[in-house]
Amino acid sequence: MKKTFTLIELLVVIAIIAILASMLLPALNQARTRAKSIACVNNLKQLFTAETMYENDYGYYTIGSAAESGVQFKQNIWHQKLRHYLGWTGEVTSWSDYRNGIARTKVLRCPGIADYGTDTLGYSVNRFGCLAEWFKLSPQKPASEPANQDTRRYVKSNSACPAIQPSRIIFLADMGHTRDTDSGTKETPPDICNRDYLVGKADIVYDLRHGISQNIVTLAGSARNVHPDEVDYSMYLK
Repeated sequence: MKKTFTLIELLVVIAIIAILASMLLPALNQARTRAKSIACVNNLKQLFTAETMYENDYGYYTIGSAAESGVQFKQNIWHQKLRHYLGWTGEVTSWSDYRNGIARTKVLRCPGIADYGTDTLGYSVNRFGCLAEWFKLSPQKPASEPANQDTRRYVKSNSACPAIQPSRIIFLADMGHTRDTDSGTKETPPDICNRDYLVGKADIVYDLRHGISQNIVTLAGSARNVHPDEVDYSMYLK
């Protein structure tokens, strides 16, 4: 005789499946988040490699935004200086070229960002102003004069502070976006002035895409995940 399930038995099976799903889903979500964080770290390593190649060609790493007259379509921004080292083919002669290039060059965008704006990359470079003014970072070259703690600085692979090793100085890092405007535009600032901007104070919104931690790469080329409390105001690891 063929046995059939009773309604109670079916409900029990459904309840067991629901319990198992509730136990497994958090683990799956954590694994997915961890995978995105690892991919983000790999992006930062590739960006550092591109910066190294740029330094070999031009003598210094890029700065967030260079003061260049007659430049269009953000070709003075650090990630545009690196585009040929990142596999970005073709020239940028329109905003369409710029937007399409950003979308194609996956390494420029953190995989943990759920909603990309046109200029939301997720990464920015250290401005190095505080470190140069307060901790005698050298060699370095101010992008403008007179220089102060907010001035962007050109640095090299051998730049260091007397009391801070390059392995503790943040070079590239996860970054949020400027506060949403009425039009909904989201834009990642080209550089990080100090820790307050990095962790979402001032006029920056930090995208909590890796839990409460952030991915960084140092001047020594080491990439890692750090808690915001590990970062000093001057943008080095305590």
